[in-house]
Amino acid sequence: MHNFDNFVSALRESLNNEPKPMSSLHNKMSPVTRKLQNYLSKNKPGSQKKARQSAVLILIYPIDNIPHILFIKRAKDKTVHSGQISFPGGKKEDTDTSHVVTALREADEEVGISIDSIEVFGQLTKFYIPPSNFEVHPVIGVSFKQPTFVTNHEVDRIIEVKIGDLTNSQNHTYKKIKISGGNEYVVPCYYVNKEVIWGATAMILSELMNLLE
Repeated sequence: MHNFDNFVSALRESLNNEPKPMSSLHNKMSPVTRKLQNYLSKNKPGSQKKARQSAVLILIYPIDNIPHILFIKRAKDKTVHSGQISFPGGKKEDTDTSHVVTALREADEEVGISIDSIEVFGQLTKFYIPPSNFEVHPVIGVSFKQPTFVTNHEVDRIIEVKIGDLTNSQNHTYKKIKISGGNEYVVPCYYVNKEVIWGATAMILSELMNLLE
């Protein structure tokens, strides 16, 4: 793994290159099986045309000069993504002037990150999540110093993962997970430090990892 400065330079260059279609990369880590697709269809609250807008922040920062990504484990509640590992983020408010503003605001609210300390590098491909009826816009932000996090009630805990562990193919596997309603499915995931990163978060990571190759 490169040191942090070299990694950031490579990331910036990759984002400046001509973008490639990313649907196949999303599909690579999609948890949809035939049974799960049926579940998603039955529980879909609206069509893509009426999807709610949202954004997440992929926050990259150094720990001992090694690039890390921030994840959060959401608190258990009655929402669709209760207890799952995700990026900080949420619904776009009417007062948000862009999806970037949404991602930064939500990160500030959920983990207490200082918005002024983040440099936005760009965005990845937006995509639709049927269970929550959200169109998600992933925003890449970089902090050049290790942040201090203060979580709110929506967050059970933070999870800091080395990017090198995510690019390691040995950590790309399949695991059995239980979704809301109690049904269990075997899904593609990133399995790092005994944490299962799957679903929309894994799909976003798949595109990011492709940029880093």
